[in-house]
Amino acid sequence: MLNTDTVQGFYERLICVEHDILSRFKALREIGRIHGEFYSDNWTFASRRLRFLPQSGRSDGFSRPIAILARGFMVQSIESQLTSGAVYGRLQGIRCLYESLGPEPERILSITKADLNRAVARMARIRSPATVYNRANNIALFMSYIDGIQVGHGGSATPLLGRRLNWKSNLKNPIRRSIEISAEDNADPYKKYSPSLHLALGAARARIRADPSLEPVPGYDLVRLESLAFAMATGIRIGEVCSLRIDCLGLEETTGTPFVRVATEKSKAPSARPVADVWGPAVAEANDYLLEHCSPPRQRAREIEDRGFTFVRESLADYRATCPADEALAVQLGVAGLDPRTHFRFEEVVKALNLSIKEFNKDGRFYEATVALPKIVAARLVTWVDQRMASWDWHLFSRRSDTRTRQMGSRHLSSSEVGDLIGGGGACLCKATWFIREFREFLVILSSSGALEGGGCDPSKLDLVRTSWARVRALALSRVGGGFCTVVNVEVLEKICSERYASHLRQHYQEIITFDGEGALKVGGSIRPGVPEKLSEHLIVVWDNAFSGTRSRGLIPRPILRADYYNYLSSNSQKKTIFERLKILDSTGSPFSITPHQIRHWVTTAIFRSGPSESMVDLWMGRSPGQSRVYDHRTAKERAEAFRERYLTDQPPNDYLGRKVRLWRDQGVDAEVIDEYLKSKLRVMHFVPTGTCSRELFLSPCTKGLMCLRGFGTESACPSFHIDTRDGAARAHIIALRDQYRAMLGALYPTAAGLAEVMRDELNVTETLDQHILHIRDVLRGCEQALSAYERGRQMTEGTGLVPLEVLS
Repeated sequence: MLNTDTVQGFYERLICVEHDILSRFKALREIGRIHGEFYSDNWTFASRRLRFLPQSGRSDGFSRPIAILARGFMVQSIESQLTSGAVYGRLQGIRCLYESLGPEPERILSITKADLNRAVARMARIRSPATVYNRANNIALFMSYIDGIQVGHGGSATPLLGRRLNWKSNLKNPIRRSIEISAEDNADPYKKYSPSLHLALGAARARIRADPSLEPVPGYDLVRLESLAFAMATGIRIGEVCSLRIDCLGLEETTGTPFVRVATEKSKAPSARPVADVWGPAVAEANDYLLEHCSPPRQRAREIEDRGFTFVRESLADYRATCPADEALAVQLGVAGLDPRTHFRFEEVVKALNLSIKEFNKDGRFYEATVALPKIVAARLVTWVDQRMASWDWHLFSRRSDTRTRQMGSRHLSSSEVGDLIGGGGACLCKATWFIREFREFLVILSSSGALEGGGCDPSKLDLVRTSWARVRALALSRVGGGFCTVVNVEVLEKICSERYASHLRQHYQEIITFDGEGALKVGGSIRPGVPEKLSEHLIVVWDNAFSGTRSRGLIPRPILRADYYNYLSSNSQKKTIFERLKILDSTGSPFSITPHQIRHWVTTAIFRSGPSESMVDLWMGRSPGQSRVYDHRTAKERAEAFRERYLTDQPPNDYLGRKVRLWRDQGVDAEVIDEYLKSKLRVMHFVPTGTCSRELFLSPCTKGLMCLRGFGTESACPSFHIDTRDGAARAHIIALRDQYRAMLGALYPTAAGLAEVMRDELNVTETLDQHILHIRDVLRGCEQALSAYERGRQMTEGTGLVPLEVLS
């Protein structure tokens, strides 16, 4: 239970915060950034409605503390220039939190990290992982906002809650979870590498090519499947596929080799990736398809870049010139005071712009552009009566008196007759139940004033007639909306399109990953070199509904995004993958589920199997030296077979096995005998930080305690340890190990560096300390010998035309 003083202090601080938020809200409203009243449950920001209501649909708003803080968080978010979507998403997180905490006003004051974790767990039971991730992060931002509120000045300032929570959701992004390799992923290599990946993608492409009707809409599958040919052929990242230029495919003039221009991530300069012969036809076919299929949205992007969104109004004007609007629409717009040049019926917009009517429903993306009109019968009546009231020519439309109308005088005017006069038929007004009774009473008052007789109106009853009509008029126009009573405001539609287009581009260019001069990750900022600055210059441009599965293609173009591939290939709770739809199964009988990043692992492994050195693979894949080793999924036996070839050259590696091979050759041992020995010796190959190991560790544990370099260069060297003088990463590890052991030896034996080789003989190997010093000395000697082998390897490559390791790195 909270004591009274704590609660009172909290509300005093909250009042100070409320005054500040209110003044900032008014400033935003004055410049048109936001619309509505501060204490209203509904605000409008950038054509999006912000509702300060529980998600359960209850009409009562948030309790006061949450209500004030939620409004303050929204004001801060809008001041930070966030998009309407981001601001809306933040409010959704608060609504979820409120549902979990309940309406008790002081609940926010006693909130704990356990309460926040329960709110996330509650969402996880009813929401998709992606929704939970986004809303949990928005809750964390809201709590961070509250933590940052201080009331008071200087050292006397007090946190709003009297404490800080510093809560984080610690959830992983479910859409890109496969990019970050976890310990669980390392335990299961198939999460990083799928050996049958190419078969699954090939089967999907072949099925769709053979039967295009399998696509929900043209391009739904093939845009993504064809574009993956660039990744499969060259190993480029999926973000680099999204940023391909329209002229990305080129042909080398001298050799005729096709290549792909790539805005390389993690690099300051774009690169050209040669395409292997086996992939040439597939890449060319993919390029032709994407050039043709993406041409319409690419052309629309060019129109937007040149003339903005004027095409919306022009398309509607052309449609109306061919199919003029009916008289009823003109009447409805007239009584509503709307311009017919900027307001169009649903069916006009849908047909002229190839949209779906659902996009204008309450939950549709263009709902904010809709305007409700009065009912047609009401609009016609109001227009006709307004004309009569202005010209006062009622007698031209009245007839001889009828006692059934309860009207006075020699002439009368019934509601059914008015219905005929306004063009709706005699019974049309009778169906207008929301105002027909009041209209009949108006006719009685009109008759009593003498207006129907043609002799003018009794001055004493003129005000009564006008008041009665004003009431009927308001009632008639009060019922609005419905199929033929809703129009689209083109100006608002253009604004929504402009905001969505800007949002798509912002998301695309923020996904462009770059690195600063020190190798730190940067997202957004300046465009990476080689990335087209205009959407119309991209190879892959799609309509905004391209992957929604609906028949409507959408109105605006957008770039393809990473999420479009992850949702399509990797199983999640949001959409069915291509493999689930087509029932393409893996060896376990389950639908394939792969990630775009697994393609990088597959390509790297395929390149390694073709024979190039590790440094060349690093260079080809755009990685730092030694990084491709993590992507190498060859078996230990495959690596051993590739490594064995190095010992069959004229200059084998200068390690234990290499020296033995050279000795046997000098002694005249037959080459076939040496080859058989190497095959028996190099059955497997494992990577270690300082080189490679050919010992079958699962069958025969290491006898050197994994101290591979101890004794290197002597007869006591490990016969299973091998070095590659082209392996820059291993050399760096050896240097670091040498420096570490030098420091250890210096700490134990300060004069050790100046001692002669006789030091070994003077040590008492029965003493623990001397044993340790001898171990350190042997490792140091092995490091020095290995580094000497690297230097000799470098000297042997000089003048041979081989590229030095330093250049490659």
